[in-house]
Amino acid sequence: MRIKFISLLFLSAASLGAASLSEAYTMALENNSELKQSLYEAQAASERTSSATAYLLPSISLDANYVMEKYRRRGATNRTDESYLKYGINLNQSLLRVPAWYERSLAKVREESSNLQYQNTKQELAKKVAQAYFAYAYDKQSLSVAKSYEQASKARYERMQKSLDMGLANKMDTLESKVRLDEASLEVARAKRRIELSRLSLARLVGQEIDVANFSELDVDFFRRESLDKFENVEANFDYKQAKLGREYYEKDYSKRVSEYLPSVDFSIGYFNHNYRDDRYFPDELNKVEGMVKFTLPLYSGGGTKARVEEGRLMRLASAEKEADARREIAIKQRQAMSDYLGYISEYDIAKSSLEHSLVYEHSIERGYEEGLKNLVDLLDAKARVFKTQNDALAAAHKLILSYIELYSDIGEISEDVMARLSGALR
Repeated sequence: MRIKFISLLFLSAASLGAASLSEAYTMALENNSELKQSLYEAQAASERTSSATAYLLPSISLDANYVMEKYRRRGATNRTDESYLKYGINLNQSLLRVPAWYERSLAKVREESSNLQYQNTKQELAKKVAQAYFAYAYDKQSLSVAKSYEQASKARYERMQKSLDMGLANKMDTLESKVRLDEASLEVARAKRRIELSRLSLARLVGQEIDVANFSELDVDFFRRESLDKFENVEANFDYKQAKLGREYYEKDYSKRVSEYLPSVDFSIGYFNHNYRDDRYFPDELNKVEGMVKFTLPLYSGGGTKARVEEGRLMRLASAEKEADARREIAIKQRQAMSDYLGYISEYDIAKSSLEHSLVYEHSIERGYEEGLKNLVDLLDAKARVFKTQNDALAAAHKLILSYIELYSDIGEISEDVMARLSGALR
C-alpha cells in the first residue's frame, strides 16, 4: 500500500535536463539585477567610509593665486602697485574636529547596513527561488494527478457510453460519468494554467526557463529530526539586525550633533614664493614658510544647533522604540513559524493516512460495484475522493517544504547546504 501511495503522491520521472535547486539558485545569483544593485550600493557605502576617513587625514595641495592691489599713498603722485603672484605647496590638518570623527563612525554604520542589506537580498533571492522552484514542482505533480484522474474518468465514461449503446446501462449513470469527466478536464485546464504561471515565475528569477526535478518520495522523518531550538533566535533575524543598527546610528548621530558645541582646531603650513609686479618697492619673497593654527569656538548659531540636538534626541528615542518593537514582533513571528512547521508535519501525516484510507475505500467500492452491491455514483464519488486526498497530500507536502524554508529565512541561514539537504529529503 505504501508503494502505491508514494506513486500516487509524487509521480516519479527521470527529469532529463532538470536543474537542481542549488543550480537554479546559482543561475539566479548570476542573473538577478536586484542583487547586483545591492552589491553596488554596498561597494558605494564602503567608498563613502573611505571618504569620511580621508577628511581626518592631512591634505596637501599645490596653490597659486594672483592678488591685485593698487592704491595711492597720501601725498604721493603715483599709484603704488603691490600686486603679486603667490605660488607654492600647502599642508592642512584638522587637529580637533569631533563631529568629523562621529561622521566617520556614522559612515561605518551605513556601510555595515549596506552590507547587511546585500546579504539579506541574497537570502530573499534564495527564498524566492526555493519557493518558485517547489511551486513549479508542486504544480507539475498536481497536473500529473489531474491528468490521471481525467484519464480514469474518460475511460469510465467511454465504458458507460458503450454499455448504454448496448442497453446495459441507464442514461442517468452515463450523464453522471460525463459530468465527472468534464470536472476532471476542467481541473486539468486549471492545473495547466497554474504550471505555466509557476514556470514563468521561476524563469523570471533565474534568468531563463528551466525544468525542475520530480520527486518520488517525501522523507517526513527528515523534517521531524530538525531541531527547532536554533530557530528561536531574534538576534539572527535581518529585520532585527537592521533595527539594532538603526539605534546605533542614531546614538552616534545624537553624539555628533552635541559635539557641534565643541571648539575646533585646524593647522596649516605652506612653502611659498611671492613675486611682486613692482620690484622697486616690493622685492620678491622666496622660499617663504607660512604656518597657522586656527581655533574656533561656536557661540551662537541662531538656535540651529540646539534644534538639531533636540531632533537627534527624539530620533534616538524613536530608534530605541523601533528596536524594542522589532524584537517583540520577530520573537512572535519565529514562534508562530515553528508552530506552523509542526502543524504542517501533522497535516502531512493526516493527509497521507487519509489518502491510504481513501485508496482502500476506492478498492472496496470497485469490488462492490462489480458485484452489483454499489452503484456508479458511489464508485465515482470514491474516485473523486481519492483525487481530492491526492491533492490534499500534495498541498500538505508543499506547505511543509515552504514552512521549512521560512524557518531558515527568519534566521538568515538559507544556504546552498540547506538547499542540498532539503533536496535530499525529496527523493
